[in-house]
Amino acid sequence: MITWILTGIALLGCIFNIKKKRICWLLWEISAIGFLIINYLQHDYGQATLWLIYCFLDVYGYFQWKPGKQ
Repeated sequence: MITWILTGIALLGCIFNIKKKRICWLLWEISAIGFLIINYLQHDYGQATLWLIYCFLDVYGYFQWKPGKQ
């Protein structure tokens, strides 16, 4: 059930991205952290590493996407 919620949050992030809202990065960060935890607890370290990279990219994207750069 939690994976469905995280997927919904990620899709909501896509909707905000289409509308050029900066909050999309925060929603993607929440979903990435959730999937990171899930994969780590399932001992799927390869996928957990991928989600960790996504976490760093979400932080980078949030700070690089300034209102004037849209």
